[in-house]
Amino acid sequence: MMIHEFLSLKRMPTGRHRFALGLMAELAADQKVEPLSEAIARALKQAEATQEVELAWVKAQNTQSTARGDSAKLDAEIDRQVSAIYQMVQAHTVGDKGDPVVDAAERYLQEFFPGGLRPITHQSYEVELSMLQSMLQRHHAEFSNEAELLGISKGIERLERQLEAFEKELNRQDTTAMTFDKVRAEREALHEATCSVLVTALHHALTLAQTSPAEASRALDTLVAPLRDQQRRVTEARARHRPVSDIDPQSGEELAGEVPDPMVVEDWEPAPQPA
Repeated sequence: MMIHEFLSLKRMPTGRHRFALGLMAELAADQKVEPLSEAIARALKQAEATQEVELAWVKAQNTQSTARGDSAKLDAEIDRQVSAIYQMVQAHTVGDKGDPVVDAAERYLQEFFPGGLRPITHQSYEVELSMLQSMLQRHHAEFSNEAELLGISKGIERLERQLEAFEKELNRQDTTAMTFDKVRAEREALHEATCSVLVTALHHALTLAQTSPAEASRALDTLVAPLRDQQRRVTEARARHRPVSDIDPQSGEELAGEVPDPMVVEDWEPAPQPA
């Protein structure tokens, strides 16, 4: 059982983690909250490791041969299949409010295509594969009934076969090269470490609340303010259906267009459900 399963903390690019955690480290030191300082130190160490792996992955992609076998062909087929699913679902949105099919179509588009097709199909091979695999996992877990209602079950099955072939083709290349699953694993570890920081801050506040609820509330607001600010920025970007750009971990300045971000998969992941 992972801590993040019980929290609704949104996933963020690594620079945003480092920037928020760095500010929180100063605040925890000022308030002499040693357990929180230790948790932040561990998270910052993980953030540095994550960024190293991300940069190694980007470097590997930039130096990799452009010969990708049948990857381009498979990618085009996948794009056409995803487009077909999208168009079929979109066609079902025409109708009366309250109609089960119309409601299911609108819900499906909102969950899986909030920004249309472009955020999915205009990605690198590895990014698109990861996004669609995450989408299908959530589809099977939560939207099987909608698939039957919308008539896209066969299209989903075809997409699954295509993704399996696509993944095999991508992995057919040098198996010793930097692969994206390493980036994904480091990012998951960082997300979990930041969740641990938040839980430690909450524990500190609960301890204070036993003697002074008002002081506990002020302390918590102060300690988690940097993280809350980055979460707000991520939420605002998603609400505008824009990619969540990374930031300079030292200055907090936006890096959109300057530093390539290997992927953004947050929008495809289901919200954690408390047990």
